[in-house]
Amino acid sequence: MIKQGGKRPEFLGDKESFEFEQKLIEVRRVTRVTGGGKHLRFRACVVIGDQKGRVGYGVAKGAGRDYCY
Repeated sequence: MIKQGGKRPEFLGDKESFEFEQKLIEVRRVTRVTGGGKHLRFRACVVIGDQKGRVGYGVAKGAGRDYCY
């Protein structure tokens, strides 16, 4: 059971009652070199499905530390 409350859904049950299964496909560290240093970011690819034909995927990016020296 998922409760829709603010920005993110909140899981309200045990893991076995959840109808979707998720798999982390890839986590990649991406570094961009600029004049001020190196910018470190991460990218993740996730696939989710119910093993009955419904499948979805998502790619998200996030910042790690601002600079890597």
